[in-house]
Amino acid sequence: MDSFGEWVRCYRRRARLTQEELADRSGVSIRTITDLERGRVARPRSATVERLAQALRLARAERAALLAAARELHWGSAADEEREREPVGASARAAALPRALPRAAQPFVGREDDLAVLTATATTAPCLPVVLTGMAGVGKTALAVAFAHRVSTQFPDGQLFIDLHGYDPEGSAVTPQQAVWRALTMIEGADRVSIQNLDEAVVRYRSRLAGSRTLIVLDDAISSQQVRPLLPGDGNCLVIVTSRRRLAGLVARDGARALAVEVLAPSAATRLIGELAGAPGLSTAPETARLAERCGHLPLALRMAAARLGQQAGEARQAEDGPRTVLARLAADDLTVLGVEDDPGVPAALDASYRSLAAPSARALALLGLLPAGRATAMVVAALLGVAPETVRRWIGPLLAVNLLTEPHPGYYRMHDLVQQYARGIAQRLLTEQERRLALARLPTRGACQRAAIDSPSPDGPSAEGASC
Repeated sequence: MDSFGEWVRCYRRRARLTQEELADRSGVSIRTITDLERGRVARPRSATVERLAQALRLARAERAALLAAARELHWGSAADEEREREPVGASARAAALPRALPRAAQPFVGREDDLAVLTATATTAPCLPVVLTGMAGVGKTALAVAFAHRVSTQFPDGQLFIDLHGYDPEGSAVTPQQAVWRALTMIEGADRVSIQNLDEAVVRYRSRLAGSRTLIVLDDAISSQQVRPLLPGDGNCLVIVTSRRRLAGLVARDGARALAVEVLAPSAATRLIGELAGAPGLSTAPETARLAERCGHLPLALRMAAARLGQQAGEARQAEDGPRTVLARLAADDLTVLGVEDDPGVPAALDASYRSLAAPSARALALLGLLPAGRATAMVVAALLGVAPETVRRWIGPLLAVNLLTEPHPGYYRMHDLVQQYARGIAQRLLTEQERRLALARLPTRGACQRAAIDSPSPDGPSAEGASC
């Protein structure tokens, strides 16, 4: 080989690297590599040669040959030096500019406080990921996408949206390698992604994002390990993660901020039903308020109920007959009414959380479905499960992790109304009649529960009625 450029091209092709891939590995710009291979740079800087040799993983003798070829060239011009200072990946980012955000949910109501918290976080600590956590159907994705659209202009280098399918009904969660590959595909195009090794793919992904202002939404994550490879290497990008879990690993190791997403306020819930059903007058109807309460003000349930009302309105039924019909089916423990033909809605969302449980926790959920009220002290839960109080956490910890159960105060547990209704159905299928009777027989007396309630915090702690079980 007669020139330095031919040496570089030969070693690059032997390593099965494109010019873009070599740029990612070496920190040398694509334009510089192209000019070097074509002989347009009179003499590269020694630092450039060293970075190329390291990226190409040359043996000692090969590295010496490359350096010798570079020394035979004449000193370069100022233009050569300027080309070598070109930021890595800048041309690729300018060409790609992915705009992958899905359409924001409409209407979007009742999240002003959450949006304010997200805005403050993005302003004061943009380098830290934000984890939106909450039960299935509470509206984590809708909140993340709505916020992303609002701040998209602050991230001119692109917006990525990757569904990690953590609780996919078919159990096909995206692997970290698949997730990084999808991100690179959005940035570079499907025909330009060839790296199969996860570590190399992460390096390339972070190199592409380095120095950019990119917004990244990672939806439906199941673990910190699934998310961590997708965290950029510098602090100019904003990452928003949604998950049914708090992802404590990201909080502990990566400084993530966790924001618990709660159900809607009653006024927002009724307004959502009315607007979705195409009948704004429904928002003020007493029956609609009762329906929203029966749905536990859960956004997914409200949307499914509204879809039912919209169908009924199309059949020319009276406005208040619609809510009564849905209420009657819910009173009969028919959760399928909170799903529609092409979207099973609430039942499917809860099924996905339930399938993530190991057998002991699945049984615990079924037993908790026997409670007359969806709240109880640790003493009551231990009695119902038939375990010692100190082992309760082992049984219900996974339920807390995926927000099928919450702990508003230490030793006091609460279950969303629809989750309890779902759990009651699990109990009917999973437990025999004798098992259900024995579990209920283990419950403390009303007097014992009342004494336990006295020690609970108020006003949000358990009432004597709620703890009597």
